[in-house]
Amino acid sequence: MKKSILMFSILVFASLSLFSQKSETFVQSGKAIRGYDPVAYFSEGKPVKGEEKLVYNWNNANWYFSSQQNLDLFKANPEKYAPQYGVIVLMDYPRVIKLLRMLMPGPLKTGNCI
Repeated sequence: MKKSILMFSILVFASLSLFSQKSETFVQSGKAIRGYDPVAYFSEGKPVKGEEKLVYNWNNANWYFSSQQNLDLFKANPEKYAPQYGVIVLMDYPRVIKLLRMLMPGPLKTGNCI
């Protein structure tokens, strides 16, 4: 029975992942990743809002940058700085854990098993 519940849970999680990635570049209001600088996540280790004057169109989305240097780095290698995983998938993670807790009463370890 536990195997069936676990398999169902994995199926639900996979379905959420597939349906939640509506856009390859996570465009919202015409801005990729909500207008944040994708290079800053690597160089500064935190989200930094991009400036309206530093825009680059790549992969059918407008990417915003906080500095000319970051814009140049992105132009040279966009795949290196563009998000690799769906943002919405990460936001759905708490919902999946809640579902798993409902299906499997008792302590649920959320470490490396999911």
